[in-house]
Amino acid sequence: NDGGKVSERYKVIGSSSIRKINPNEGEVLAVSHFNSASAAVITYATQKGFVHSWDLRGAKEPFKLCHGPELGHLTSMALGSDRHWVVTGTSQGYLALWDIRFQQCVKLWRHSRGTSISRLATSMVSPPQSWGAAKAASGPRPFVFAAAGNNECAMFDVLTSSCRECFRTVSGDSRNLNSQVEDAPLLTEVRISSNGRNGMVRPSVSLPVSTHVAPMDSINCMVGSIGS
Repeated sequence: NDGGKVSERYKVIGSSSIRKINPNEGEVLAVSHFNSASAAVITYATQKGFVHSWDLRGAKEPFKLCHGPELGHLTSMALGSDRHWVVTGTSQGYLALWDIRFQQCVKLWRHSRGTSISRLATSMVSPPQSWGAAKAASGPRPFVFAAAGNNECAMFDVLTSSCRECFRTVSGDSRNLNSQVEDAPLLTEVRISSNGRNGMVRPSVSLPVSTHVAPMDSINCMVGSIGS
């Protein structure tokens, strides 16, 4: 009885375990779904750096991807629009591009902000410079939206790793908003090790450790594409 109101009670009779995750992998931090010509596949990423897949027709796991621990905890994941690739982000600010068909990491970048990648999204559109034009100068290209740093979301060209657009929220109290605006973020490519047993990064590569304190204001949700 709460404030004179009778609390309703709901009963559930029976339960069944559909999928059990190894608790040693930590929390499930991202989930996506896509359909192929012959299957419906769920992908989910766990905190310790694993990206699992699950064919809903049975217990089959079409692919499994694994980060090296030197990149930090896995924090975010997004599927490419063609369902052939996936991009993942980590707590140390790394972004990894995976080819699902070959189950291999093909690109690894470090975000210049050095902070955790809080959210990722993908889109297949024409370059932003052609938006609003009567006819796009070039066809659609794959882009990744990465939320990192203080209330900032950058749009990166997957083919060139260049930042094409950057969206920010800044305080309206200051008369000089330009003083709050940083330069556009960069993605620095990191060489991938050919020997997976020693981690994803070549031994000759020195990985900087992020000393940046995670900002209180961060982007927690976004959509990569809502139309042309």
